[in-house]
Amino acid sequence: MEPRVGSSDTGTPSKVEARGFVLGLGAVLLLAVLYIHLALFITMIGVNHLLGVLFLVNTVGALIALIGVLKGARWWGWALGIVMAGGAAVIKLAMDLSPAFAALLLGGHPPSAGAGHAPAHTLTTTVLPTFMNLKVLGTMAIIIELVFVLVAIAALSARGGGSSAQDR
Repeated sequence: MEPRVGSSDTGTPSKVEARGFVLGLGAVLLLAVLYIHLALFITMIGVNHLLGVLFLVNTVGALIALIGVLKGARWWGWALGIVMAGGAAVIKLAMDLSPAFAALLLGGHPPSAGAGHAPAHTLTTTVLPTFMNLKVLGTMAIIIELVFVLVAIAALSARGGGSSAQDR
């Protein structure tokens, strides 16, 4: 008699391993989104209150999504992660492509050529690394967020992958 990995695992061992890999990859990507937005919240809250609050909202949402993904809550975990990561990527891309949208979020000041740098906050120099080049970090964040969205779509479209009683 072979040991079963879980009651919802009805596939072959390779399918179970693939689901585990997708879950692990999704969790790591969400953790990266959470970490980047927490560091950006600490960096930006003293510079631009609106952006700081948006980073905090994304941090909390990514944490809740991470908990959902790890608990096997297929729809609210993965779907909330898509909203958090995908929404952040869309807002960042809109800021890069539309100076008017960027000016709206930046408080009426369109970004200048040297606007990729923010002054370090005390917490970022002691607890989290200081992100001096926000443009490079923004590009990295977009890539991580979009990869998470693709992984989440794959997890949600997989047959029977990770569904639980919490999702019903």
